Amino acid sequence: ARRAVSGAARALPAPARPVVDLLVDRDGIYRVTHEQLAAAGFDFSGVPASALAVSLQGRPVPVRVEGPARFGRGSFVELVGEAADGLYTRTNVYRLRVDPTQAARVAPPPALAAVSKQGSAGSYLASNVVDQNLEWTFGAPGDDPWYRDWVTAFSGAAVTREYSFTVDRLLPGDATLVFELWGMTDWAAGPDHHVRIALNGHQVAERRFDGLAALALEIPLHDGLLVEGENRVTLTLPVDTGVDFEVVAVDRFGARFPRALVARDGGLAFDLRAAAFTVDGFGDARALAYQRDGERVTFLGAVPTSPTPLGRSATFRTAPSLAVPAFAVAQPSALLEPGLRAAALAPELRRQPAQYLVIAHPDFLGALEPLVAARRAEGRSVQVADVEKVYGEFGHGRFGADAIRSYIDFAAARLGTEMVLLVGADTYDYLGFGGTGSISFVPTLYAELGPIVRSAPADALFGDLDRDGVPELPVGRFPVRTAAEAALMVGKTLAYPTAGHAGTALLAADGRDFGADFSAISDATFALLPGDWTIERDYVDTLGVAGARAALLAGLDRGVAYVQYVGHSAPDYWSFSGLFTREDAQALANSGRPSVFAQWGCWNTFFVAPDAATLADRLLTGGDRGAVAVLGPAALAASDSHRQMSELLTRALF
Repeated sequence: ARRAVSGAARALPAPARPVVDLLVDRDGIYRVTHEQLAAAGFDFSGVPASALAVSLQGRPVPVRVEGPARFGRGSFVELVGEAADGLYTRTNVYRLRVDPTQAARVAPPPALAAVSKQGSAGSYLASNVVDQNLEWTFGAPGDDPWYRDWVTAFSGAAVTREYSFTVDRLLPGDATLVFELWGMTDWAAGPDHHVRIALNGHQVAERRFDGLAALALEIPLHDGLLVEGENRVTLTLPVDTGVDFEVVAVDRFGARFPRALVARDGGLAFDLRAAAFTVDGFGDARALAYQRDGERVTFLGAVPTSPTPLGRSATFRTAPSLAVPAFAVAQPSALLEPGLRAAALAPELRRQPAQYLVIAHPDFLGALEPLVAARRAEGRSVQVADVEKVYGEFGHGRFGADAIRSYIDFAAARLGTEMVLLVGADTYDYLGFGGTGSISFVPTLYAELGPIVRSAPADALFGDLDRDGVPELPVGRFPVRTAAEAALMVGKTLAYPTAGHAGTALLAADGRDFGADFSAISDATFALLPGDWTIERDYVDTLGVAGARAALLAGLDRGVAYVQYVGHSAPDYWSFSGLFTREDAQALANSGRPSVFAQWGCWNTFFVAPDAATLADRLLTGGDRGAVAVLGPAALAASDSHRQMSELLTRALF
């Protein structure tokens, strides 16, 4: 997926002394020079080098600043950078500014006698775990909804799946095979999963486990089982637990193994406890190294390298440490360069009153002007916040929903915010794993709802100020992808009160199923609607599927103010019998008379599908027909929840 970044967001006016975001998407040693900054339009010339500060998420980061006392030609800033690890982005944002109060520096090299290669450590415990994120699921355990693939096997037909990974510079010694998977089926009897794991043709593990649980295997390997180069790991499902079939999801696999300290592409990162170490495989005449102990970073020096059969080697003495420190080493030609951009500082977001707070992607700001004017005419204070500036001011420049949540918290406490509108569509494929090219214009938060749905999109959490699971602020979203769609949603919203269909409603219900009486739930809503309304009821139990479908489509084409559906559903249809589909929504004829749709089923407002092919998308953005608003669950829901939510909403609205 791609994060949508407006060109306007990059052309920010620079303050007197620039504040620069250093963009880091790989782990390693980064260097940015005075010349690189100047070429990008950031002038730090003449600034006291001691006043330059780098921070990450507001916390000072120790850096090395070299050059004259005043930053200028030949000066540089160097730091050990880490990529972000999370749902939304791999790009960490380190912020460079002039601030002597936050100017942290790395510790100098240990003041010890020279160290020789003899007696220094030459190996470490390496890790190569393949984490191929090819599929997404709402049911993944933990906080990562992506996995490699799933394996299905039916009773009486064992299934084997083979995977491979590589190791290099392997040394003798004990290693560990890592294999992580989880169950995707849950039968009444347990344990209902049985797996066997083999490495290079040798079975190394066998486990039974139950239900939707995760199974993280760390299997000791003796010498000879792991080989240099390609290694084949095999998963077998015997399907001998008495179930009809089973499904497991394969997440990660690989190994931890003793490896020679040999650089890869001129650099290396590793953990090691030793008084000194030697890294081989360099090509430059010098190499440099850093040691990290928690928040403390020590520069171990830039030392000459010596010729070896593998290239050139460098030996470093380490600083005293209470724990196992982390090291980063590199030759100068392999130092990484951060991306550079002006920090999107926006202190104005903290000042303007905002009863009605709109957070929008910059592509849609122009289309919102009529809506803003209308809400101000109603006497509300309104603020429209560019989401890129929200990231800059409340997320220290990093893309993600946490910055939006922080801003809403602030606005509710300090700006008088009573309601929030998000403008921009979203996708669960933030990192582009699915290859769809989908864009997250405004990212959402996710909620774990139980053992089945562990990752559900949940805009409502933005309004949950006290984090008790119940929102204090109403939060809505225009799930638009173009300025034209944004203008369409604004037009439909403003025209709805005068559309000429006031006092009309249509209630639809699926057929009774598995003890759920959807018609009864709908009738409870009927009893709460105003008595002078014209209300049509199209129930499968009363009219049959064909009759209910024909009546429903005719009623929707006429245009009614309020529509409610209760029953089984998915993101792209109502009822397993095909009562109403996204194709039907696209073909509706209620032009100029859009409805408010309350949908009490499952997945009705699942708004993070990368292909934007949901029923809700078609209703909202398919033209000046369909829906002006849709409400309902974004995940699985029970019939009792349908009953409670329909009654609560009806009482609140009418």
